[in-house]
Amino acid sequence: MGWRSTSSTKSGKFLNPTDQAQKEAWKRELKKNKKQYMMVQAAVLKMKDPKKIIQDMKKLEEMEFNPVQQPQLSEEVLKDKCKKLRETFESNLRLFEKDSPGIYKELKKLEVEYEQKRAQLTQNLLIGVMMMMFPASVKMMGILRTWIKISMMTILMTATLTDQMENTTTKEKSQV
Repeated sequence: MGWRSTSSTKSGKFLNPTDQAQKEAWKRELKKNKKQYMMVQAAVLKMKDPKKIIQDMKKLEEMEFNPVQQPQLSEEVLKDKCKKLRETFESNLRLFEKDSPGIYKELKKLEVEYEQKRAQLTQNLLIGVMMMMFPASVKMMGILRTWIKISMMTILMTATLTDQMENTTTKEKSQV
């Protein structure tokens, strides 16, 4: 939304002084409401428990990656719910990063553990599907397990590097 003069309408006609005052009052009211909305959003985020969010994400992942039982929800719904939970967790994480670094570090560890367990679930599903589709030899399964371990190590290294980069930027901010 761009800036528009309070003395004219959209079509360019000049406003009556009374209407102009009402328009200015409306703009001030909108500004005040925006600040209140932001405060309410922050309060709602603080009330949500990040550990419960992680638990909910784990439940959704288990439903999605369970090869024995069909998920009760469609794949799109599962992904959408997981995406919303992840966004909520990340915004909660940013909030704790500003307010309390100790809790932030604990939550970051929880996130890394969740990613490891998710990678493990993916690995188990992949191995199960591969064994059902292709009765592979022992050597082929060993190669598959090695490939999965390498991919999991890459995920862990990425998470560690990201954490280290965040720590260095935090230190640089504190030095400035």
